[in-house]
Amino acid sequence: MLTEEKKKEKVALAISHAEADRLASGFFTHAADNRGCSVGCDAYDIRAATNDTWDLNDGPSNGYHSYVAIYFGTPEWLEHLRDAVFEGLPGSQRSGWHVDLAKALPVSSDFEPIRHKIQRDILLEVAAKSIGAGDEEWRVKCRAAVQSVAALHDKSVSVKVSDEEWSAAEWSATRSAEAAAMLAEAAAMSARSAAMSARSAMSAMSARSAAMSARSAMSARAAAMSARSARSAYQTIAEITLRHLRAAREKAL
Repeated sequence: MLTEEKKKEKVALAISHAEADRLASGFFTHAADNRGCSVGCDAYDIRAATNDTWDLNDGPSNGYHSYVAIYFGTPEWLEHLRDAVFEGLPGSQRSGWHVDLAKALPVSSDFEPIRHKIQRDILLEVAAKSIGAGDEEWRVKCRAAVQSVAALHDKSVSVKVSDEEWSAAEWSATRSAEAAAMLAEAAAMSARSAAMSARSAMSAMSARSAAMSARSAMSARAAAMSARSARSAYQTIAEITLRHLRAAREKAL
């Protein structure tokens, strides 16, 4: 559980990382200059504060994300999401994301409803948007798959959804995605879509339903997207994440 003390420590570290220009993409930690990615910088400083001795070239035995999550009391899926968004954002926005996420964290909160809200909105605002508004059969099938799983995430915000319901949704979405992919392939659609960005972020959250949802959207091969469009998708994912964390924080005050 994230305590007020741990949040203050996390925010202070995030600000210090940004001010010292320690944040860099593409690797977790770099011993030569104390630089690293969003999660890596935290891990580096936790290592120093706790006198841990894991090798900086290999990382902690339980992985960087778990190591940081356990220390601060944050959910591991959020550390994976933080990392994925950090790597996907334009360089000029990475330090802001690093600090804003730390500040947005709600203290002593149940993060599961937040996770479902984030996953729901990534599907609706990123994956579904990439499919487009056309009435081609593959688009219709893919939209239905994305919307059905988004609805299940929405339901999960307030009630417990059974494994049977998730399994049924996975089966239905997978079948729809396979059909959509075949239709899209026939139309020579590109595989690079915003849904792929959603998959990268959501599958990093270590939730079976998230990975399945993103795969369903990605399989539709919605529309060719440039690197700029992919960055835009990560910006939307960042906005979604901060929106729900801040709402939970305000509710807890």
